[in-house]
Amino acid sequence: MPADAHTVAVIADKGLRLARCSHPSFRRCGVWGRPKGSKTMVKDSARKKAARAYAEATGVSHAAAARLTARRHGGFSAAAVHTELMQALHEAGWPVEYETFAENAEYRGYAGPARFLVGRASQVAEFGGEAPDPDDDTRLDVSQPPTVEMAAPLTPTGFEAHAQISGDRPAHELIAELNRMLAAGRARAVAKAANQAQCAVCGDAYPGAHLLPAAGDDELTLCPVCAFDGDVHVTAGHVTAYLTYQIDQLAATDLAMPAGWAGPVALLACTAPTGFDDQLTRLWKQAGTVLLPADYWSQPEQLWVWLPPGARPAPLVRFGPGARLGALVAALDEQCPDLRQRARAAETENWRDAGWSDDEPPPGLFLDQLWPAAVAYAVSLQTQAAERREHRPPLQHLAGSFDSLLDHLALMESTLDFDDIESTLSVSIETIIDVLWPHPAQTSPPENGRHSTMR
Repeated sequence: MPADAHTVAVIADKGLRLARCSHPSFRRCGVWGRPKGSKTMVKDSARKKAARAYAEATGVSHAAAARLTARRHGGFSAAAVHTELMQALHEAGWPVEYETFAENAEYRGYAGPARFLVGRASQVAEFGGEAPDPDDDTRLDVSQPPTVEMAAPLTPTGFEAHAQISGDRPAHELIAELNRMLAAGRARAVAKAANQAQCAVCGDAYPGAHLLPAAGDDELTLCPVCAFDGDVHVTAGHVTAYLTYQIDQLAATDLAMPAGWAGPVALLACTAPTGFDDQLTRLWKQAGTVLLPADYWSQPEQLWVWLPPGARPAPLVRFGPGARLGALVAALDEQCPDLRQRARAAETENWRDAGWSDDEPPPGLFLDQLWPAAVAYAVSLQTQAAERREHRPPLQHLAGSFDSLLDHLALMESTLDFDDIESTLSVSIETIIDVLWPHPAQTSPPENGRHSTMR
């Protein structure tokens, strides 16, 4: 998700009401600030009764009901709904960013490719002057629950999925509605995408917008698997920064973006030196854009990864249509605790077969650093195979497709050794696939020996 969520929302202003306007910060007045002698006990009693009644009516816990009704006794707090929803999304494995102030009688939030509005803008006939706080009971009817609107992608330029639900529902129901909307929207977007172009290296068919100039040449567009292929020669000094910009814009605007692009993103982020985000910000600014790089370029654990529709391995079952990379890594560590060690042992065996001496530095030194990238590649390419069943499974031609990464390492000023990266990454991806998907999915036979047929 773009780090500058405000800028992204302003540029779009589409679907949900995301136009910005000035709005003073609202103040919360607590009991300690009340004049001496004020009758707080009566107010507290009414608040408790409202919370108890709401809990009995909806089945949520008393603590949750208290938060939802605390702002105004007898009413519903949009601020509480907003905060609780964002916290619940984070706990459910989503990458989350949200604003703690209201504008246009609503709060904004962002979770993966989706955006939210929580508030009471529908009660405001016209936005002129100062917009009301969504919990201002002097201007709005706070006895009515706030509305939760959700849509994806962040800044749609074409197809858009959207949904609306009452804010008096428990957080798990709000998340369930988000999962439904996003999964259905993703499926429709992928089905609508026309494969009218071919990857310049492998020849597999994709929508033209989904192939990116990973080598810096706009005439040489590549798929996620071939982004770092050895047949590609980097042609520009700022190609890495240009690729990160292209990926960010595709992720923000296209709900059908190939799932496999999570792999190259994670690999660049995991191998980049400290300060990579500052480097990208400077280069993007020099190129003339006002946008900022997404958080995941410096925090790969925040990267959104689409998950396979349908049946999944046990570590991935609890998630919705996608999850942040850090949550996926944690789930694998929890349910497959020996997985990293298996990868490390396999790499050691490979190095021994290649003549490695016990006197040399042991292989696998970078496994923990590269492990998130391996998870991103394995999971996202399995997702892509499940979503594009008529095409060749991308993992079939991933091996040996990292040689041009060496050029990107130099451009990023990374000090990591390329041979170690390639060996560690390849073994780790293979180990993850063997454990999570031991039986490869059957695919339709190729036409004329190729899987690149235009559809």
